[in-house]
Amino acid sequence: MIRNVIFDFGAVLFEWNPLQIVNSFTTSQPEREILLRDVLQHSDWLSLDRGTMLIAEVIPKFSARTQISPQRIEEFIVHIQLSLTKIQQTEILFHQLTEQPYSLYYLTNMCSAFF
Repeated sequence: MIRNVIFDFGAVLFEWNPLQIVNSFTTSQPEREILLRDVLQHSDWLSLDRGTMLIAEVIPKFSARTQISPQRIEEFIVHIQLSLTKIQQTEILFHQLTEQPYSLYYLTNMCSAFF
């Protein structure tokens, strides 16, 4: 018997498409490549997700590695936060489940600053 339902954040409750996020942030192809490779696909991003680094710690690291100003990196982080839109089908399912005798939980590796 099902008693609990667990939702992940990225790509389940919220859209998570790094390429789309980067493409909607900048039209510069070199900047897109840098942001994907040296920010979103870098181990520092995983540390941020894991909670072992804070945004205030990774911004200067991303900036130093990419040669993109700290202000621009911060703008990108804000853009990521604003890009996390709810997935409509999951939201509908979530509301349907709240009317059932299930305990609902979320599980995520997403940085707490994003929610």
